[in-house]
Amino acid sequence: MYALVVIYNKSCDESQSLVSLRSISEQISVIVFDNSTMSNANKEWCNERGYTYYSESKNIGLSKAYNIVLSKLKKSDHDYIMILDDDTYLPENYFHEVFRKIQNPQYQLLLPIVMSGELMMSPCKMVLGCKPSGLHNKNEIDISKISAINSGMVVRLDVYKRISYDENMFLDCVDHDFMNQVRQQGLKICIMENEIQQNYSLNSKGTIESAVFRFTIQKKDLKAYYKKNNHMLVCDLYILWIAMKLAIKYKSFKFFIL
Repeated sequence: MYALVVIYNKSCDESQSLVSLRSISEQISVIVFDNSTMSNANKEWCNERGYTYYSESKNIGLSKAYNIVLSKLKKSDHDYIMILDDDTYLPENYFHEVFRKIQNPQYQLLLPIVMSGELMMSPCKMVLGCKPSGLHNKNEIDISKISAINSGMVVRLDVYKRISYDENMFLDCVDHDFMNQVRQQGLKICIMENEIQQNYSLNSKGTIESAVFRFTIQKKDLKAYYKKNNHMLVCDLYILWIAMKLAIKYKSFKFFIL
């Protein structure tokens, strides 16, 4: 089994995900894809621990990072890969359940319950066929409309013979586009019992410059995703709503003129 952690502008020893993996790294082949644009010693850190390290010396986005790593792995129907952001806390019982569940190869996708504080982030549901909408608890999960975020999901490797990550999306919607393909293919999904905690950095307030940069990426990704799903009106309204929230948060009209 593999675990893929995509890291961005931090050292590996600052990654909550890599800290969580440390206790079971002898049972999992850990792969780090470094999308950092700042200098660090992550390659040496990975080499010291026997982890596989990849980098393009720039931020190439999530979808390209995933596809590069997956292109190097054998697409076995008896092996799995755990997809992780760099800031996810993974309790030991999560790993125990993953190891138990993958003994039954009928499951092509394992989805944990992902929490950010008291908020359930994943799984969620698709409305209008493409718009992710949150759920209050796991009892509301409908497999026919399910979506999920990347971090913590476990995918059987042969799934990637049929599905790849859309490189028209840099960061946002990469996971929901993947889940759209999962539903279309009718893949066997297992909802896990365990919860994991995600540090959702978008809740924090940084500089207006970083917020403008982040919104520029988000806007482009949203347009690529909704165009693919023929819902550009939904896209325009959603982008306007995000711009209004950011304008209020940062007391600036910059978000309306991007």
